[in-house]
This record gives sequence, structure tokens and C-alpha cells, in this order.
Amino acid sequence: MNQLLKKLDDASPEELIRLSSKLNHPSVDRLLCVCYIKLEQYDKALEYAQEDFEKAYCFYRLNRLEEALSLLQSSERELLLKAQVLYRLERYQQALEIYRSLEQSEDIQTNQTACQLLLEQDFRPKTYEQLYHFGLLLVSKGNLEQARQVCQESIQLCQQTLREDDFDQSDIQSEQAPMVLLLGCLDLLEGNLDKAKEQFELVLHQPNVDPSLLSICHLNLLTTSSPFDAQKHLHKTNDEKFNTKQKQLLQINRMVLKVKMSKKTVKKEEIQQLITELGPHDSLLLCLLTVDPSLFESLKRDHPQSLGLHLYQIQHLLKSNKFDQALEILESLLGVYPQQRPGLVSILLFVYQKTNQYHKGLDLLNAEQSLSILSQVAEFKLKLGRHKEAQQDYKRLVENNPNDLKSLARLVIANNHLKADTTHLDKLGSISFTLDPQSLLVLPKSEQPVEKTLKRRKKQKPLPKDYQPDRQPNPERWLPKVMRSDYKQRKDLSKGTQGLMQGPGALGSTGSANIAGMKKRK
Repeated sequence: MNQLLKKLDDASPEELIRLSSKLNHPSVDRLLCVCYIKLEQYDKALEYAQEDFEKAYCFYRLNRLEEALSLLQSSERELLLKAQVLYRLERYQQALEIYRSLEQSEDIQTNQTACQLLLEQDFRPKTYEQLYHFGLLLVSKGNLEQARQVCQESIQLCQQTLREDDFDQSDIQSEQAPMVLLLGCLDLLEGNLDKAKEQFELVLHQPNVDPSLLSICHLNLLTTSSPFDAQKHLHKTNDEKFNTKQKQLLQINRMVLKVKMSKKTVKKEEIQQLITELGPHDSLLLCLLTVDPSLFESLKRDHPQSLGLHLYQIQHLLKSNKFDQALEILESLLGVYPQQRPGLVSILLFVYQKTNQYHKGLDLLNAEQSLSILSQVAEFKLKLGRHKEAQQDYKRLVENNPNDLKSLARLVIANNHLKADTTHLDKLGSISFTLDPQSLLVLPKSEQPVEKTLKRRKKQKPLPKDYQPDRQPNPERWLPKVMRSDYKQRKDLSKGTQGLMQGPGALGSTGSANIAGMKKRK
């Protein structure tokens, strides 16, 4: 026991557990409980917990929230834990009342702000945490441009605040990870998949990031990955700290991925059961149509407000070149789904271009106030010959982003049609030529290229190997040797007196004839 008391302040939790296991004392159980909590082994800590608060904290970390709530009373530290449990149970009003009754620290104010945002109550964000939560609220309302501005302000304020408190850069980056993740989600919602993937990868490589944040990051990466990579991200997702909505989305994503990987093995009854549990989510309805397309009419009749089913029908109409029917459906959807309006406007513009209805497309774009589609507005005006209006739109785009070379090039085209000033060309930088550009278009006659006639080279006749130029070659060199005058015919050895040639088996030959009286040598 004395050895344990000496090492109580300096020893690691593992060493304290090793020393305590040899003792049998009532106070040792509480020490073991604290050590296991520090090691995040809450199941073992629960075995040695004696007080209700310790048990409630272990239940809270094990996500057994109802059991934790039943043990908490009205002391100050228990009220703080009770508010956190109520927040996790999505009982935000009760949690907010407890936070307001506690002494206001920075952490409590942040949690109070989160409850106010979820209850959509008005407040003025002051800290970077409050700005971050305010950005989340703006995203939920569909105000993406303002959410991006608020998120960037929170990142700058976080950097400034933590630097004043002498935090390391690695700690600052870990603290900024939720805001970077929010920026990635905004890029994902706006269709910038590559940029969103960069933001998510940046969060994954940050040290000391909360596991729940990493799980959300993997969940978002599902939409930017191939089915094989998406399956890896899905396995790395841990839903212990997810709320009800996040858990439902995780189930939906699992089903979507399962259909993409092997739709033949998925039974429609399995999807229908999930629809009964979670409700008619568009992704689940489209999964059901992927497995069995014949269910479209019945699903459309049962779920007339489903945007996914409308888009499914529009896709098939466009493939069949039935643009008038697709236009009728698209125009009726614009006022019904305000959050999906940018996507619907984009599809409408595509159909208007296919049907040469540029004036309708321009009227639609003029009604939109978003800067993100101003480029499409100017492009339509340029095609319709309204160069003055197009010039003003492109000037606005170039002033907003001087590095937008596409808008700058279109501004040059509009200026060329109007023969206007080209002051915006200074942004391209100075260009120097060693030759006059006009002289490259038409060359003088003296400098014009002359076509040369190609002469075919004659092949030289082959010469003999022993050819010598000072000697006259033999005129009969091309004749066969038999026909030459100096040819000498060889004597035919097959003709002559008998016995001149010895055949096989004759005397002295190597044949196998055996002369009588002679024995073969062994």
C-alpha cells in the first residue's frame, strides 16, 4: 500500500492497475475505476464504480443514455453531465434550461449555443465555436453562401484566439478540423467534389481528431468514392456518438452501397422493410426501382411528393427525347423544392438549350440572384447577341474573381463585339512579340515558300566482292560456271574397270561381311 501511495502522482494508469490488483482495500476499487476511465476502458471501470456519478459517466460514455439519466441527481457536476445526456437524447429544451442554470463558462456557453441553434432561437455568435454552430444552422436552412462566410470567419477567429493563448500549430489544426469538415460539406453540396475530397482528406490526416468527427468525414467521403473505396469508408464509420438522424443516414448509405455493389443479391423485401422503419426516403425508393423497375407506377401513386421519383421519370423522358414532357414536370417542381432549386434550374437550362428556347432560359436566369449562376446568365446573353448586358455581367465576375480566366476571355469577346475599351486586358500581363503579328498572316512573295520537286535517286548496280576499278571485269561473270569457256568437267568416278570402287561388305571396308575362317574379335 505504501508503494502505491508513493507512485500515486507519477505512475501511469497501467502501473497503478498492476500495483492495485495485489491489494484488497475499499479505496483501491475507486482508484481502479479512475484508472480504467483514463484508459477509456469503461466496461471495466463500471465493475469498480461505487458512486452513482461514476456509474452514470461510464453509462454516458458507453452510449447507455437512459441508464445514465436515471442515476443523475441535482448537484452541480451531476447537472452538467445530465445536460450532456439530455443533449445526446435530443431533448434540447431541457438541456438548455440546465445550461442556463449553471455558472457560465466558455464550454457551457458553447453547448448552450448549440441547443439554441437546434431550437432555432435567435442569438449573436461571439466565439469561434458559436460561429461554427451558426454555420451549421445556415446549412440546414439551405443558405450555403452565408454559411461559407460564417465558417471562414470562425476559422480565422479560431486561429487568432488560439495563437494568443500560445497553442501549437498542430493543436490549432485539430481545433479547426470541424470547420474544415463543414467547408468540405459545403463544397459537396455545391458540386465541387474534388475540392470537397481534399477537405475531407485534410481532416483525416489531422492528429487528435475526435472519432465521431472522423466517422462523419468517412460518411461524406462515400459520395466522392468508387463503390470499392466507399465500402472501406463505410467499415471505418463508428456510429456510437451519432444522433438518430445520422444513424438513419448511415443505414440508408449502407443499403445504397449494397445495391450498387450487387443489386442481384438484394431482395426488394429487404428494402421495403427499411422503408417501413425509416420512412420513404428518396434514396431507398430509387434503390427499390433499381432492383425492380416495374414498381414505378405504384411508388409514384403512393409517394407523389418524392423528388427522387420525379427526377427518375425526367431522366427516362430525356433519354427518349421527350423534352416537352420533361419541361412540363421540371417547371412544376421549381416552386415546390426551394433547397433543390439550383439543381433544377441547371436541368431546365440544359433542356432549354436542347430545344433552342434561349429566351426562356435567360428569363429564368435573370430571376436568380446567385453569383454562382451569373456566368450562365452572361453566356446566354452572349449567345443571344445581347453583348452590352453580357459585358456588364462578365465585368462583375472578373471584379469578384480576377483569376477567372474563362470570364475574362468572354469579356474580351463581348468588348470585341462592342468595340469597347479593353482595360481589363491588363490583368493578362504584358505580351511581347519578336515579330509583327500582322506580318505572320500574309508573307511577301519573296518570302513565300517554294515547292521543291523531289528527284528520285537511282539505285547503283551491285558489284562483285573482288571488284577492282583498274582491271576489266570478266565478261562471262554473269554466266553459270558450266557455260563458261574455262570450265573443266570433272571425271565421272562411277565409270571405269571392275574393282575400282569397293561397295559395302567388300574387303577392307567397314561393312559387316565375314570372311570364312576368320573369327570376330571380342
